[in-house]
Amino acid sequence: MLFSVSISLLPHFAAQCIFFIINLIVAILFTLEYNKILTLMKVENKWHRFIFLFVISNGWWVYSMFYFGQFKYLIGVIFVFILRREIQYTQEEKEKDTKYYLIHYFLLVFVVGIAPYFVFFLLIYLFQDIRFNELFKKENVKNYFIIIMMFTIQNFLLIIYPSLIFEILYLNQDFNENWRSGYPLFYLYEWIILDDYSLIAIISPIVIFSITLIISFNKELKIEEKFAYFAFACILFYIYARRTFLVLSPLALLLFVPFLNQDEKGIDFFKKNKFLLIGILSVFIFHVNPQQSTIIKYFPILQEYPYIIFITLRWIFLLCIYVGSVVILYWKRYKSIANFKI
Repeated sequence: MLFSVSISLLPHFAAQCIFFIINLIVAILFTLEYNKILTLMKVENKWHRFIFLFVISNGWWVYSMFYFGQFKYLIGVIFVFILRREIQYTQEEKEKDTKYYLIHYFLLVFVVGIAPYFVFFLLIYLFQDIRFNELFKKENVKNYFIIIMMFTIQNFLLIIYPSLIFEILYLNQDFNENWRSGYPLFYLYEWIILDDYSLIAIISPIVIFSITLIISFNKELKIEEKFAYFAFACILFYIYARRTFLVLSPLALLLFVPFLNQDEKGIDFFKKNKFLLIGILSVFIFHVNPQQSTIIKYFPILQEYPYIIFITLRWIFLLCIYVGSVVILYWKRYKSIANFKI
């Protein structure tokens, strides 16, 4: 509906060019907002911020957004905008009034309308300040009602044509049962081929919903930590991670920020941050890693044994490095806290 009353009224070529320019502007805004988040998280050195910004701004995932005319940057800029405001308001101890939440709920509902598989972020944001025993308090019920009304207004066609709901569910189920690109988890999609993916399509959202509940009601976590943990979990377990990696990856990278040792320079900087830099490097390779068909197209020899084994398992290898670096960093922090208490 948004496009039908705007650029879709123009000739196709003009609309295509305008959308490309809008996408480019939104991508720049996304990078600028992400830079502000890093600054608010006390990454003061611009070269340290550049490490993170360089990773999220390059690679096949970024290229495909422009090549295929996709809208993921629009979703990403909404997430980082909301996250930046949350961090800023918390640090400045500003009061969050009704207008503040209305803007954020409106934007998050807009995201869910575009891409329903992001609904879990809306739930995490909604329940961030609500305890489990306060779910049905008057003010919280009012927020639920506001969100429902916003979704109804933004997606009024579902009210006029309720059959669209069932058609959407049918198409989604058909897509999950006949996954066009292989196994739904992106790091296995070139490795495991099944006739029916409906089971993983059911299990994955259940796992993600369970993680959502655990993160949502954990009051010890800040909102940026909740988004980062959840994005990291989505990369591992969500069947839609491949479609949304451009949004999930920058959020998950925030897990590394608290471990960045900014006091050292030169070779000492690399020594003190070796596990962090290894993890970020693995994410960067994720970004620049093309599909298997593209690799074999330019390097045909790699489709022969034993090279094809390494090509097929490259995602799992990178994921192990990524997850391993995160686990090591958090384990080292846990040990230091435990030793301090002793």
